Amino acid sequence: MVKLNYVAARRQQELKDPHCRDEMAAARGALKKNATMLYTASQAFLRHPDVAATRANRDYVFKQVQEAIAGISNAAQATSPTDENKGHTGIGELAAALNEFDNKIILDPMTFSEARFRPSLEERLESIISGAALMADSSCTRDDRRERIVAECNAVRQALQDLLSEYMNNVSQLSFPYLHWPGPPCSCFHPQPAFQKSVGFALIGLGFWGGKQFFVCKWNERSFLKFLYYYLMCRCEIQNSTG
Repeated sequence: MVKLNYVAARRQQELKDPHCRDEMAAARGALKKNATMLYTASQAFLRHPDVAATRANRDYVFKQVQEAIAGISNAAQATSPTDENKGHTGIGELAAALNEFDNKIILDPMTFSEARFRPSLEERLESIISGAALMADSSCTRDDRRERIVAECNAVRQALQDLLSEYMNNVSQLSFPYLHWPGPPCSCFHPQPAFQKSVGFALIGLGFWGGKQFFVCKWNERSFLKFLYYYLMCRCEIQNSTG
């Protein structure tokens, strides 16, 4: 176990993919934790082989050690069982869902209907958040990243509510043409675009703290650069307005 941990630590330093390094670190931590427990559980089972609880404890810890070793092996090869069996199907679907939701919040304030748009947008967002929650609950996700994913999920949920309220407040106030820009949120200009920007910021944060899972497959380079441009543009506008 000691030698395996040493070799795994060296391999972790060699890995270039941050996600693989995180997986390796998590697997090494699980191995270190359960290796000691395996010795104790095995000793208890040898002394009391007729007690069902000791056998169950030993089997459980042994399974945890097996999973940790498998995790080290997968991270060392930059692969995972999910990638081997499904490729990036689930991950790609989550990225596509983010992109779709990003486009759906671009609405015409002149024709906005709360009864029509609110239920579908809220339902779609909760579906995305459920996917993000699965990643947050993964044993390979670090605690600090897990907390940030949860925080960004709450932020984008609140931002959507603010945006919908703003649409309702401005339905009868708009009297000028709106301009479409082929990009993320804030593609149409209206009196108070800050709420639409907040949705964009929350989506960016969710994507960033969710890691590369949000940016593979369905998010091509053009989409990402367009999103990055939007982020920088909005950040400059907010700094100028508050400066």
